[in-house]
Amino acid sequence: MELYRFVDTLHLNCEGYTMHEAWHMFCKMKNWQDSFPHFMKLLHTTLVTPSSTVSCVRGFSKQNLIKEMKRNQLNIEHLDDLM
Repeated sequence: MELYRFVDTLHLNCEGYTMHEAWHMFCKMKNWQDSFPHFMKLLHTTLVTPSSTVSCVRGFSKQNLIKEMKRNQLNIEHLDDLM
């Protein structure tokens, strides 16, 4: 129900705006944030969730460069220090 109220409010108050302008206006208005607490929690969660795994892939690539055949006996602590 909160989602439907949010969409209706956004449509009525931001008609003719671009999506960027509408979100910018919505995020600045304190009373909207109080009116839609569950939707705001969902929005904030979505904004902080990584959209790619690039940093993870880079970490594994670096680990593979460090942990070559000559260093395949490294323990976790030493490998973390080298990374």
